[in-house]
Amino acid sequence: MTGDNSNPAMGQLLREAAALPVVPAAAASAYESAIPRLLAAVDAVVLARPDLDRLRGPLTTKQIHDNHVHHAALMAVTFRYSTYRQLATLLPWVYHSYHQHGVDFAYFPVELGAWHDAVRAQLGQGPAAEILHVYDWLLAFHQRVQALSAVASPFATTSGDRRWDSVREQLTEQLLAGDWRQGLSLLEASSTAADRIGFYDHALRSAMWEIGRRWEEGTISVAREHLATAAVARLLSAAPPPAIPDGGRKGKAVVTATTNEYHQVGAWLVADALDADGWNVRFLGANTPNQELMALLREEFPDLLALSVSLPFNLRHAEDAIRSARELPECQGLHVLVGGSAFLGEPDLYRRLGADAVAWDCRGLVGGAAPWRVRYRSPSSSGYAI
Repeated sequence: MTGDNSNPAMGQLLREAAALPVVPAAAASAYESAIPRLLAAVDAVVLARPDLDRLRGPLTTKQIHDNHVHHAALMAVTFRYSTYRQLATLLPWVYHSYHQHGVDFAYFPVELGAWHDAVRAQLGQGPAAEILHVYDWLLAFHQRVQALSAVASPFATTSGDRRWDSVREQLTEQLLAGDWRQGLSLLEASSTAADRIGFYDHALRSAMWEIGRRWEEGTISVAREHLATAAVARLLSAAPPPAIPDGGRKGKAVVTATTNEYHQVGAWLVADALDADGWNVRFLGANTPNQELMALLREEFPDLLALSVSLPFNLRHAEDAIRSARELPECQGLHVLVGGSAFLGEPDLYRRLGADAVAWDCRGLVGGAAPWRVRYRSPSSSGYAI
């Protein structure tokens, strides 16, 4: 995944975003507390526009409201963690995706202007001033972001490893056809742990990105995208377990997508890659409540907790999980690794959440976690077990 861009204009936008002042915690909290009032005000203004039908394209009233909900959640996270580089990275992609589906570019300053006015009206003078500085920046750079919307998606995962080009191309078409069996045959041809991880990083993830890109461009339907996603799940479900490396299992890992996170494929790949590397893995899937995750950690005594976060609004759930895990007496010395598109453009964000490292792909994950591998502790004793 790319968090930066070689385009000079994009680089300039990222530098300017990084220079934005930190919003004080009190102002960030005031914004978050005011979200219901802000949403009501923004909905009222945008939906009353006489030119709304021209601006919104195919967006329904519910979709417009949902878009406002997502905007509020993203900005709350941005203010809380000062993730302005991530915001700048996402903006051209958001413009591009919406415009490709029929939304006029002029819709964005209308919406942002409504948020600006709502913040000024609903927040106190001090908090509003801090927040408005960011909205002023968003409005000022509308034209530049529109121009940048033609650049490559920030979610591109192609690695430049040409050896996987043919496999990636085959896999993309097979998944779009719902043919998970052919995809499984490609995976089974990856006989070693390194090949299996290479398949995940250079073929499967890139194929999934290409499918997402086609949906963004409007060249495939939502149903076709869902068919491909379901095919990935069936492929992974049917995949044979990786061979246990020589020397047996070395370390226990708990892998999950965090609370409110329903994208589980990334976490699934992480679990399988760690399994192939010799870890004893407990994979919990998607949307694991923090309270239940803590109960499992107390039972399992893991050496590693790997958290997957795709949506930025779920970063706070990840921070809560990491803090709670660090406080467990049973998990003293626990290592925490995070990953997912929620960390896009913010290479040091993991530190602010309390994690030990961030991984951008399966190979990086395995390499980053390697120093933490030890013979895992048995839950029934203070010793270690094979």
